[in-house]
Parts: sequence; structure tokens; C-alpha cells
Amino acid sequence: VRAMVGSRDHADARGGMINILTTPRNPGSALKPFTYAEALELGDSPSSLAADVTDGESNHNADGREHGPVRYAVALPSSYNLAALDVARRVGPDRLLRRLRQAGLHTLDRVAEAYGAELTLGSGKVKLVDLAAAYRFLVHGGEVIAAHGIAAVQPAGEPLAARPAPLRTQLFSAQTSFLVMDMLADNLARRAAFGDDLPVDLPGDNAAPVRVVVKTGTSGGFADNVAVLATREY
Repeated sequence: VRAMVGSRDHADARGGMINILTTPRNPGSALKPFTYAEALELGDSPSSLAADVTDGESNHNADGREHGPVRYAVALPSSYNLAALDVARRVGPDRLLRRLRQAGLHTLDRVAEAYGAELTLGSGKVKLVDLAAAYRFLVHGGEVIAAHGIAAVQPAGEPLAARPAPLRTQLFSAQTSFLVMDMLADNLARRAAFGDDLPVDLPGDNAAPVRVVVKTGTSGGFADNVAVLATREY
């Protein structure tokens, strides 16, 4: 962790002493990359089709429309909810939940049936600091390192007890991680849902020298908005 601002004003009596980064909250669509990565591990590809059609329940897309058969390479960066639910049902809630816990999202402590396929839409609560750490798989060959705030200890005088190394987990294969990274770093693929001139777009679109993974998440009732960005460096 390079820097952390847990709230706007720690002394604010109306909630300033709540660290929103370590308080479990619903992440919305920010869990979708793990769903698609799991599908790719099972043999799908960015060109695989997801059915972005209503399931007859209360779930819907942000634009209120269905988009029919849509490639993963468009459905994920455009964050289509109905397509993500279709992929989550293929993967299965049990498999997805195990993978998310492996990624370090240990606040997901209910049984898979309690979350259902809606887990991919953020039906479970996670800590933002853990979510940020879990996103590392996208830009570092599938590896996740648990969030930690000390890079090194330089003892002065008396030696200090050795700190345990942060937990490293190979979450997905390097190939799967690259493909999901490639989908989420595609500025053009987001256009259908989010339009042009996004703050995360670097000059030159996909020819930009630095590729930035971007995923947003919005919880029910707009109670929380999350945006996670990742590069090879951060």
C-alpha cells in the first residue's frame, strides 16, 4: 500500500472515523473480471459469446436494454450485467466463490447459494484494500500478493523479529490474466456503454504507451461507487 485515505476527515463526527477502505462494502461489477477469468480457465476465450438477455428477474443493464449475443471482449469492458450473469451461471457460484476467497476476499463468508450468480454483480461484501490487491493478477501474470503496508524494515540498534513475507498466490494462469487484462484495457471496447472521452482514456486510445486496466462497480441504490485501475507499476 503506497498511500491510504480512509475518509475525507477523520475528525468528522458524522462518520469520519470509519475507514471505508477496510470496511466491507458491496463492490458492484468490480468482481466481474474474476468471473470472466474463471470462464477462460475453463476453456472460453474473449471471442466467446454471452447472452445479454433478461432472466425474467429484477436484474438489468445500466442502460435498461438487452444486447443479445455479445462477445466477452465487449461485454466485460462495457460491464453488461445480463451477460455477466450468463457467464457466472456457466462458471457456477461455488467455483467463483472459491476463486474469490483464494484471491484474498475473505469477507465473502457465506455459502455460495446465499450469493448465487449475482455474486458477479457484487452481492457479497469485500474490503476495497483487498480488492485492490486482488486486481494485481491482471498485470502480474496471474499472481496476487496480499495487501501489506510495510515494504521493508531497517532496524537501528536491536534486531527486530523477522516479519512474515506477504502471502503470494498464483490465482490464474499468465495467459488467462493477459487476456482479461487485454479486454479491460481496451478503450474502444468501452465505448458502447460508457461513450467517449473517459477520464481513464490515455491519448492515442489503444496505441497509448501505457495500458491501463479499468473496472468500475456500482452497488444497489448507488450506495457505493468503486473504480479500480491497474498498470504494471501500480
